[in-house]
Amino acid sequence: LDFWWAPLGPAMIAAYVVILVGGVFICSRLGLIGMGLAFWLTLAGGMGILAALGHSITTRWSLMPIEGGHFWWIILTSPEIFIFLYFMITDPRTVPSGRVARIVFGATVGVLASLLMAPWKTEFGTKVGLLSSLTVLCLCRPLLERRLPVVGSPDDDPRRFFVRVLTGRRHQTDDETVPLPPRLRFGRIAVRGAAGALIAGVLAAGVAVAHMPSRVPASAAGPALASVTVEPVDPASLPAVTIDRDVAGLSASLASPQGAQELAATLTWNLQVETQAIVTGDASLLPAVDDGARLHDLESMIAASGADGSRVAPRYIFDTLHLEVVYPGGLQRGANAGLVASGTVEDVTYSSSGQQLSIARRPFAFTFSLRQTTNGHWLITDTLENHS
Repeated sequence: LDFWWAPLGPAMIAAYVVILVGGVFICSRLGLIGMGLAFWLTLAGGMGILAALGHSITTRWSLMPIEGGHFWWIILTSPEIFIFLYFMITDPRTVPSGRVARIVFGATVGVLASLLMAPWKTEFGTKVGLLSSLTVLCLCRPLLERRLPVVGSPDDDPRRFFVRVLTGRRHQTDDETVPLPPRLRFGRIAVRGAAGALIAGVLAAGVAVAHMPSRVPASAAGPALASVTVEPVDPASLPAVTIDRDVAGLSASLASPQGAQELAATLTWNLQVETQAIVTGDASLLPAVDDGARLHDLESMIAASGADGSRVAPRYIFDTLHLEVVYPGGLQRGANAGLVASGTVEDVTYSSSGQQLSIARRPFAFTFSLRQTTNGHWLITDTLENHS
């Protein structure tokens, strides 16, 4: 299932009530509330670091990457996270027996989940990272239990254990303690507090390092757009775009006639920038309008210019346009806006000096897939053959 299920309404409220009430009831009976809370709070911290770093993921339920604070909120309030919390990490057959060990186990799952979710750019990969954290910790559970108080022992009391960790207080019996001298005790609190802050800093740095593979490189769109000579396209100059009913579920703005028409104008402008890049042989223009398979295809086209320096640039004339939701990389790779287009393409051959040499016309029927970047610009990601 997805992290986000549906807009908040009666059905979602009912789902939350069933998950939360049922989860709290079961975990309370099993003494696992502390472990679940430790996991959720630790995950909240890890996701907060990722959100601050601008982490984003693509999903099949949004045409725009989920990033920043929105990413943090979606993850932490996801029904999937609560199901994981209440019904997966709290399985009595896999969790430690001790009360202290359970809290440490939950917090450690939260830390490891943050580290394993950080490298992914897709919702599917993020879910794999989340589930993998529990798998790894279940394998390490025996080692964890050997390092923590034995179940039923005097030290298997979370409050007593963590106070002792912080202050260095020693236990002689179940009922009395012999604290360290005040000066030494406060010194230990300062030292251990600093050590705790250092550990937190190291974990934060670990999340930041793990996030590096998913970082979106600085876009070349800014410098590239300065070289673009293509004029803006008037949406009214294009055929009226028909809209598939599924679009409204992912984007209310695109589901409107104005939004769909503006997207068609953006596609046309992007295609004209592609033409400029092909004619001039300047592939640096392409990242401003293309991404993924489309970017690779256009870069290859520019690299494969004729021996005499001639280049063939397609020029599209639209007869019909229809907007729908497409998944060029599969469902788990995320949704794209798909403009199903038909009309005529003019293959214009240019000399190395940019002079037009010939034109060959042919009909075309393609679906151009586009995705929106975090700065709001739409990039062409692929060109799909129409099968209908």
